[in-house]
This record gives sequence, C-alpha cells and structure tokens, in this order.
Amino acid sequence: MHTHYMFLLAALLLVSGCATAPKPVPVAATDPADVRTVSDIVRASYEVVNGPAGVPRQWDRDRTLYMPGATYVSVSEEEGKMKQTIMTPEEYRRNFKVGVGCD
Repeated sequence: MHTHYMFLLAALLLVSGCATAPKPVPVAATDPADVRTVSDIVRASYEVVNGPAGVPRQWDRDRTLYMPGATYVSVSEEEGKMKQTIMTPEEYRRNFKVGVGCD
C-alpha cells in the first residue's frame, strides 16, 4: 500500500513539472544610460510616453525599464472619491491613450 502512495506522489510531481508558464514578451537589450540611476529611469519613462500625436510610443524600450512583478498604480478622482487602479506595465501599455490624463 505504501508503494501506491509513493507512485501517486511521483506521478503528481511529474505532471506538475510538465506545466508550462506563458511565454514572456521578448525584451530588447536595456540601454545602460536608461537605468544607471533613478533619475535616468524617470527620464527614460517620460521619453517613452511623450511625443507628437500619431507617433508610436517606444514600448519596446519601456519593457526594459521594469523588473518582473512590477506594478503601476494610477490614482484618480471619481465622484469626489479617490480611486486606485493597479495594473502591470503591459496592461498600462495596452490601455495607454495619447492625450488622456495629460491635462
């Protein structure tokens, strides 16, 4: 009976080891000038999202600025109450709209 439990445990470990995580988005090489200091990261972040209307933003460069697990927290006011929105950098990129929130 004991060997049956060992076999079941081994089978479960084997099956769980076969699961694959989603493939991450490929990240370009980081420019050392973008991440040398906190000020450099802030500068690079602003350069990524700013530009003339109709010009694509530098999202590949943006992907090089964050560690895995990074989050964005957006704070806004809705009906007189503070609202927080927490998202991943990729969610932020997908939802980014030129001219929104730039007043």
